[in-house]
Amino acid sequence: MKVFLRLGAVSPEQVEEWRLGKVPYLERVLRGNLSQFNFILSLIRQKAREHELKPSHTAYVKRGKGPKRPLRFSKTGDVAMEQRYSTHYVTTNPAPAETEKSSGNAAANIEANIEAQMLNSGT
Repeated sequence: MKVFLRLGAVSPEQVEEWRLGKVPYLERVLRGNLSQFNFILSLIRQKAREHELKPSHTAYVKRGKGPKRPLRFSKTGDVAMEQRYSTHYVTTNPAPAETEKSSGNAAANIEANIEAQMLNSGT
């Protein structure tokens, strides 16, 4: 999510509307096209592997009043695509005090690399 926010593909307000269940699926408010989103998700996965980060699935559920139903990322609801969107990457076996700091640094590095590649590719 942070990468899409940082790239300007979605606004914080749009993310909040999606999290409150006011938007049926995240792709509806993302600026760009499916090829660009797939490219970004592939880059995230590639950079995470290069930094030896471990994939971790995150369950996104509706906030606010009413039932806490799972949120959708894609129009189709394809399980593999939903999994790609909802996967975060975390460090493996750092010292306990270093976990948050090193994970944040790796994530920031990945975001910067992706942003640079997006700008260079003209995507």
